[in-house]
Amino acid sequence: MFWSKKSKTSDDRPELDSTEAQELQKDVQAMAETAAMLGELLVKSGLKPEEKEAWFSLLPTMTEEQIIQLRDILIQERLGRALYPEVKKLMEDIADINEKYDKKILAAQENELLELGQIEKQIKKLEQEQDK
Repeated sequence: MFWSKKSKTSDDRPELDSTEAQELQKDVQAMAETAAMLGELLVKSGLKPEEKEAWFSLLPTMTEEQIIQLRDILIQERLGRALYPEVKKLMEDIADINEKYDKKILAAQENELLELGQIEKQIKKLEQEQDK
């Protein structure tokens, strides 16, 4: 904790030295930035209005770890929604490529079978000629 144990203010609050005050100010600033970002993420999330309200009402009672987890979940949800069209297109492109590849493999296999059939005929013909 950032409170100095040496002295107290007139209203019985501990005084902060300059380093403690700066650290406390940084912590408060970081909390304010996190709260603003979390508020923006909640507003822009895909949650229903009543779910957003419930999360907003829970925020003051949440621990720092819970707030960070909620932030991470909302970021992932937002990224997922933002990337969904791109991912869907990529999956469709991959499916198209696989289909073309499968067709080429099938054509190559059929070609190989035809060639093998011709080779077998040539071998049989040579064997028959040798047996004569």
